[in-house]
Amino acid sequence: MEKSLADQLFDADHLEIELEEKLVDAGIECTKLGWDSYDCSLEIYGVPNDLRLSPEAQKLIYTAGFRSAYVNHLDKWETHYHWDKDFTLSKGWRVSYPHKRGPKE
Repeated sequence: MEKSLADQLFDADHLEIELEEKLVDAGIECTKLGWDSYDCSLEIYGVPNDLRLSPEAQKLIYTAGFRSAYVNHLDKWETHYHWDKDFTLSKGWRVSYPHKRGPKE
């Protein structure tokens, strides 16, 4: 029997919770997740300023099928990680966009 759209949405919620739990186990503190299909990226929001993705967290995200991760820190800086077809650790690079900061930030 084909799954209803509602069942598929419920499955998606369960998968998001599973991913969040795995990220917590890998040392990632965050307030929410998002993703974009156009670049196969995972967005991680509300991350402490000094937290970087560990090798374990990077491998987890890559194995989940994402090719990029954008870590959005509480200080409005971001750390971007990208992986090619074959996994290798990413150093990540930091960026802060002026349009995301307040007048005195």
